[in-house]
Formats: sequence, structure tokens, C-alpha cells
Amino acid sequence: IDVHQAQSFEQAQSMLTSTGANASLLLCYPPPASEMAAIALSQYIASGGQSVLHVGEWQGMTGNKTFESMLHDNFYCKEKDVIPLPIWGTDATYLTIWRKKSSNSKSTQSFSPAIGYCSEAQCSNLARRRCRFARCLQYCSKDCFQTHAPGRRAILALHLIHLSPSNEMDFENVNHFVPLRWVAGRHVEDGGQSRKKRKRKKHNK
Repeated sequence: IDVHQAQSFEQAQSMLTSTGANASLLLCYPPPASEMAAIALSQYIASGGQSVLHVGEWQGMTGNKTFESMLHDNFYCKEKDVIPLPIWGTDATYLTIWRKKSSNSKSTQSFSPAIGYCSEAQCSNLARRRCRFARCLQYCSKDCFQTHAPGRRAILALHLIHLSPSNEMDFENVNHFVPLRWVAGRHVEDGGQSRKKRKRKKHNK
């Protein structure tokens, strides 16, 4: 595999124009609240690009909703192409591989690694809220939040966050947990969505 690294955004734009159709676009931790990823993806699509590799936290600390919407509308990601990465800091980070949708594609949505699934090991629902203090912690319901309390305290302790029984986090408090409602261009209803069994990050024990 030939890897060509641009030394500037302008050089990357030039490379996309000349080789886009035969090259993959790798976006590794694109800056949050920035149009950088959306601009790069837009130009990659215009040049005929066929595959995108994204490393980062979907609906979180990388990219923005414009980028995520554009990626979902033009590409699809199969579940086998979602690879959870080792925890770096507190991010919920994945490597995801997206391939261009064909013009006659009947797919209306793709599997979204955006949010991932509930941190409770016995649960198979999409997460509904993500912890602001340790973003790798996310839950589909208050029941799972309560069940996972011992594991959560251990993970928080690794991040030097120590909570006493009288100072526990509140699942419904938006200052403690950010709502995760936008997945693949739609909203996640309370109760989450079931998934098939798949490999998980090793942070839920």
C-alpha cells in the first residue's frame, strides 16, 4: 500500500484532484467543531473517491455533524468494518471504513459506529447517553447505568475521578451525561436499538 502524506491542506487538495478516484481518504482525529473534515470529504467525493477511513469519536470530539451527515449520505459502513480502538484519554474512539454507495443502492442507512453500544456487558442496545467525564462510558437506560456502577467506578478511578456514594453521577443530568440521539441521520428513541453480538472494547468489566 502506498501512503502519501500531504504537508499542507492545499497540497492535500491538489492530491485529491489528481488521484481521488484511486486513493482512500484517511481522516485521523479531524478537529472538532471545524469544517476541515467536511471540506476534505466534499472535495474527495467530487474527485470520485471510493473509500474513507475515519479514526475518531463519532458525534463527539472529532469532526462535526455536517461531515457525519455527508459521510453517511454518500458512503456505507458494514459492522465488520467498525474496529474499536484502545482508550486514549477518555474518548470513545473507533476506526471505521466507509465505501461509496452505488447510484442504484437501496440502502437508506448504514451501521453507525457513531455512538456505539451500552457499556453494560449484558446489554445489546445502542447507547443513549455518554458520560462527560469518561466518554468511553455510555448507557442506553438508567437501569444499565445502575447495574454497571462497580465497573464505572473502576474506570473513573483510572481517570482520577473518585465518587463517594453520596456524590454519584446522575444519568439524567445533562451536566453528567450528554444525550446521544442522532444516529445515521435519525434519532434514537429511548430504550435504544438492539444489535448483533460483536467484539467490544475492554472497558465494561
